[in-house]
Amino acid sequence: MRSFAPIACLLVMTLLAGCYKDKTDTTTYTVPFTVLNAMATSFSDLLVVAGDNRTSFNRKQPVHFFSDDGYNITGLWYFGISGKKPALVQVYYRNDSTKPFFSQTISSVPGQRHNLMVTGTPEMPGYLYLHDQPQRPADSSTGIRFVNLVRNLPAISVNISGQPVGSEVADLPYLQASPFKLYNARTGQRSYVFEMVDKSTGEIVLSYPFTVVPFTNTNICLRGLKNDWPELQVTTVYQ
Repeated sequence: MRSFAPIACLLVMTLLAGCYKDKTDTTTYTVPFTVLNAMATSFSDLLVVAGDNRTSFNRKQPVHFFSDDGYNITGLWYFGISGKKPALVQVYYRNDSTKPFFSQTISSVPGQRHNLMVTGTPEMPGYLYLHDQPQRPADSSTGIRFVNLVRNLPAISVNISGQPVGSEVADLPYLQASPFKLYNARTGQRSYVFEMVDKSTGEIVLSYPFTVVPFTNTNICLRGLKNDWPELQVTTVYQ
């Protein structure tokens, strides 16, 4: 009778090699994807579907302007997409689920971050899609950039309280993001008050106290409506 021991040994070795390969395979990774609903209306529910040719999933509970994380209203939803194969991400307005207003097949590299910030109106949605690979700040510093998602603020400037108007960002149009800027995050200098100014009137529309987190990059996103409902507020998106 033929012995099956050599075949069994070969199978075991193959399985072990496969396990070892999985542990050291740096081509398998997941990249974070953030959806921020800044569509300033009570009827702004968004449906998100994402996946690749192997798996797919969807956000069964719509992402709306007032979605919260259990502590604060943020309008955020986080998920991960496979970095090994391209993934299709689609976003629909809840009442028109046959026509995605965002539909892209996304390929990523390790360390990349994806942020989709949705604004406008249900009749005319707009979005800002940011995908970058920011360097991790060093030496007790933090990176901050500002994003204008307020449809009735064509442009804003940003300054630190007590500093000249525009000291941080001189001109930030609607649906635009500023470059990242490094801020001191050492003990004793971790809190800043940022003033967002309507460039057309010079009016401070929002003062935002912010305590920085060392070694992180943060998007400070202004959303809502000036002199209307929902009122102006800030959502921070860390990456």
